Amino acid sequence: MADPPDDVQPGTDHYLYEQKDIEEQRMKEAILGANAAAVEKLLLCDPEALEAVFDYSFEDSDDFAIEGSTPLILAAGLGYYTISRLLLAKGANIYAETTSRGTNAFMLACIQGHMEIAKLIFDIAGPCLLELLDKLKRTPLMVASVEGAFEACQFLLEKGADIDKRDPKGLTVLHFATRGGKVDIVKLFLETKSDLLDLQTENLETALLQAAECGQSDVFHYLVGRKADITMRASGQNTVLHIAVKGAGSLDIVESLLQNDVLERELVAKGLQEKGTSVLELPNASRSTPILIAADGGNSDAFHYLLSKGADIAALSSYGHTILHLAAREGKLDVVETILRKRSDFLDVRNEFEETPLFLAADNGNYDVFRCLLEANADMTAIDIFENNILHTAAGGGNLDIVRVILEQKSEFLELLNDDGNTPLLVAVNSNELEVADFLLSQGAHIDLKGENGEKLFRAAAGYGHLGIVQKLLNDRHELLELPSENDETPLLIAAKQRRLEVVKLLCRHRADVNTQDAWGETPLSRAIQFGAIPVVKYLLSNGADPNIIDYHGNNSLHTACCYGSTYMTNILFDFLANQTQEDGLRTAITARDDDGDAPLYDAAEKERNDPSIVFLLLESDVYFPRNPAQQRGCLASSREKEILSPWLRRLINERASILSQGRMRAIIYWALLNGDVDLVTLANKTAGPIKLDRKGATWMHVVALIGNTKMLSNIGSWKSRILEEMGTNDKVTPMIIAVKEGNTKMVREFLNHLDHTDCLEVLVQVPNQEEGLIWHAAVNRRIQSEDLLWDRLFKIAKEQEDAFQFTHPHSQNAEFIMGLAAWRYTTGEGKHINRLMHHIEERLQLPARETKRSPLQFIVDYKFPVALWWLLSSGLYFGESHLIKGKASMFKWTRPGPPEEKKARDLIRGLLNNSPPERPRLKFETPSLEFQFQKSDHDWQWATVLDLTIREHKVTVQFTQSSMSQIVYGKGPDDIMRENKNYNLQEIQNILFDKKPVSRREKAKAKRRPEDNSAPNDLNKGGDRRDDREPGRGPQRKIRWIHVPANNVRGLEHFFFELYC
Repeated sequence: MADPPDDVQPGTDHYLYEQKDIEEQRMKEAILGANAAAVEKLLLCDPEALEAVFDYSFEDSDDFAIEGSTPLILAAGLGYYTISRLLLAKGANIYAETTSRGTNAFMLACIQGHMEIAKLIFDIAGPCLLELLDKLKRTPLMVASVEGAFEACQFLLEKGADIDKRDPKGLTVLHFATRGGKVDIVKLFLETKSDLLDLQTENLETALLQAAECGQSDVFHYLVGRKADITMRASGQNTVLHIAVKGAGSLDIVESLLQNDVLERELVAKGLQEKGTSVLELPNASRSTPILIAADGGNSDAFHYLLSKGADIAALSSYGHTILHLAAREGKLDVVETILRKRSDFLDVRNEFEETPLFLAADNGNYDVFRCLLEANADMTAIDIFENNILHTAAGGGNLDIVRVILEQKSEFLELLNDDGNTPLLVAVNSNELEVADFLLSQGAHIDLKGENGEKLFRAAAGYGHLGIVQKLLNDRHELLELPSENDETPLLIAAKQRRLEVVKLLCRHRADVNTQDAWGETPLSRAIQFGAIPVVKYLLSNGADPNIIDYHGNNSLHTACCYGSTYMTNILFDFLANQTQEDGLRTAITARDDDGDAPLYDAAEKERNDPSIVFLLLESDVYFPRNPAQQRGCLASSREKEILSPWLRRLINERASILSQGRMRAIIYWALLNGDVDLVTLANKTAGPIKLDRKGATWMHVVALIGNTKMLSNIGSWKSRILEEMGTNDKVTPMIIAVKEGNTKMVREFLNHLDHTDCLEVLVQVPNQEEGLIWHAAVNRRIQSEDLLWDRLFKIAKEQEDAFQFTHPHSQNAEFIMGLAAWRYTTGEGKHINRLMHHIEERLQLPARETKRSPLQFIVDYKFPVALWWLLSSGLYFGESHLIKGKASMFKWTRPGPPEEKKARDLIRGLLNNSPPERPRLKFETPSLEFQFQKSDHDWQWATVLDLTIREHKVTVQFTQSSMSQIVYGKGPDDIMRENKNYNLQEIQNILFDKKPVSRREKAKAKRRPEDNSAPNDLNKGGDRRDDREPGRGPQRKIRWIHVPANNVRGLEHFFFELYC
């Protein structure tokens, strides 16, 4: 092979899954060595080895060269009982299939006669195994019968296998048994059900005709003895004699039909043949008599026997073939020689395509017949209807010896063109005859580097894996790398779908576009998936192929893998997509929808596969079954997906429940809950019993609350007692909180209807912090309807259970909490709740009408609610003298001294009005602006305001207090006043009101430390450099103090400036 050009850097041949391939090989070697201990050790080191995939060919049968075998399939096929039992105990997938034939472990054990393993698998999986189908849609009973496994057939029938089942071509188990040639199995089936005897396939073949076609003489005679009808014809009007003389036919069957004119008499008796005509000359629908079929099928014995019986060889078959054409095509030298002795004039007779028998011998690579015809002076210069000469035909036929003979005599044929403009070299490459192509090149065949033929040759060489031609053309015409065909197929696309790994590697090393698309939007990756080219898929993925590219019908590579039903291929894509770090490629692939609105899950279920692994690979993924199902929703199914997946899952539960692990059943239940399939949830619970949800401490009740479908509550045991069930010790989230946060109003109403007043108070107001209350969650998440329901329930409790809220002094904690909550909502723009609460209190206290027209601030000060006042003042909406003076004015109404509890509230309110708390952090939906509102007073006694602004990077913190002018000018001064400023936080207010013990700084620091952090509080080495942990905005700062002195207090102002000057 020529070296690549200097500007081409060779790519890597390293597969993304190289290590996985090594582990799979080790598992294969351990099984082949019957080393159960090694298998167990490999599974301990890597449990995923249980799903390894490899190829194997059984020595005793070429028919069982299996591709894509799992460890269980291989062990079952080899008859290793101990290893099979070990693999099953470890959870091996019983329903996994080979990629080549779709054979599972149970089928293979039956075929190979390892019944102890077959029985072991059956005991685990049950009768559903009897209905499994391979890729040819054959049941285990069909496969066992065609393979002649008598003991397996007995076992399967005993277990209830359906003897009436047919494959897509209409074959019954009796047809398969006659093909297998075992009389005892045929007898077993007919004794079980005699009606099978004359049933016909789609080709109208009975079991008798099948036996004749396959040359099963013993079965044929047994069926004749059972009175099988020998006069029935198959499709194409073929009699049993036409069928018996085919290539696989037995001469014994032919002789029995013609002996004593048995067949002829039966046909005449039934009026199917005119009396006096010979059965030897009966033509079928293609005008072929039995002797023409014998020559065409290559059954020499039958040909000579019919010839001895007087059969006519002069008849013509379809397309004008003489009997010599047919014999030359089949390559039976003795038949050709016999015909030439009797009819030498057939030598150069042409058929409808202008082909002589020599052409057919060359086209089919029959060297001995070709030499025989040449020696009989056959014409080598003939040209067929497509302008192909004999070298064109021989190049496509692939027999190198024939090509040599032709070139020795007719070398001028080497560069001749046919009607398509193709030389023999291009024909050889197009026919995948690489050995012939190499020979023609060695004989001087010209590669057209510039013309259209060069382009054709390049595409053909890429498709059929001729590396030498591909490399030579690339070296001289690099633009061919991306040359599209009529369907926009580049050479890489062609090589990928033809499974030509080495060509794919070569093209990628020359920087071919791995994501190119053809006229249908297919990429090399999607084409490789369609054609099962696993090594090509791996290589393309490791070299930049994007599985999320969609074709022009909206399908991505995962759609394609699911549609073509390749479990292993789907796993490869999953592994690759799950390991992408830059973006969530797996979620993109799983949720992609084609032009019909279908996700890959639809394609996986729509194919009705025996192995449900692909469906559950999707259903158990984080996309359909989130890791935190109480906080995240899975992907909803479309109506089409529901229509196909719901019955598919029901059928799976009813018929194959044994394969459904708890993990799979959880995925089914979650999908059913998410998509509102009540019947499926009920069936799953009935079949599997109670299954605990094992993700992040969530329960099924949390999931139902998240989804919001109240119909699903009936599937949750004792759901009314689980409304307030917490997820875990560290997570206080309840179904009630989830329903509120998600805005599932119907669910919230249902929950409230089943909670008594005590429980409602517990979740609405009796919480450690306001931020843990339901109304807070509803407001923050903008769930207005749910919030209204919660407030309605609070007011209902307040009316029906007056002792729950004590609004007269001393206030109850519930009263303080609800008023604080209403005040907070008032500051966030929702005033209806505080107005409603004020009205409720006024009605209960029976206040005169003149006293009911007060602002929230005045009302709260009048009735001494410190918590609510803190919420008002910390909002930033009451920043200024005008508001505070109104509040202070209300304090003048406190004419009489109150009890100690009331004095606490008065002192707190007085302190809040004098020293307003700093503005609290705003929520996202809060957008208040500070309003500086000051006014001068007409009183001689004046108060001034001291205001400090701390500027730190882009953040400004405001703190202010009020004090008399005498204290500012003559007394403590601004510095001491600000140092003594007492700013209450919410917790301190609550502690004072309700005599709670304050938490010390040390205890706070201890609580903030993580449970797993065992370091000392002052351990500076813990967690690296402290400077890296500084909070944002804690950089250099500067302070500005502003003192507002009423302008009319000239004397005070003079004295103040005098003090500053001094």
